[in-house]
Amino acid sequence: MIKNNINKKDKIVSNSYDNGVDFIIISFDLPKFDYVRLCVESIIKYWNSIEHSIYIIVNYENKNEIDFHKQFFKDNPNIIILEGVNQKDNIIRKENGEVYLSSRT
Repeated sequence: MIKNNINKKDKIVSNSYDNGVDFIIISFDLPKFDYVRLCVESIIKYWNSIEHSIYIIVNYENKNEIDFHKQFFKDNPNIIILEGVNQKDNIIRKENGEVYLSSRT
């Protein structure tokens, strides 16, 4: 539950988070892992003083991607890696490195 402390001008001065904060990050396409890493670094930097958990759901092309995430974040007990969806059968990779998901019909 968020409790807002409001000053006389009706602006939020501070928030207190009684039960902490949960973050959910969806990871897909291991070559773009840096975005996940940067997101986690930002959460740690700006939310370090507040209890929090970071759930990373790994949608993957092969299960090695899940192991990669677990190994990379193994030293942070606030990070939980969860297996997402196998997207191997509906991924399209273009020569320029762009990645698209094909629609299932």
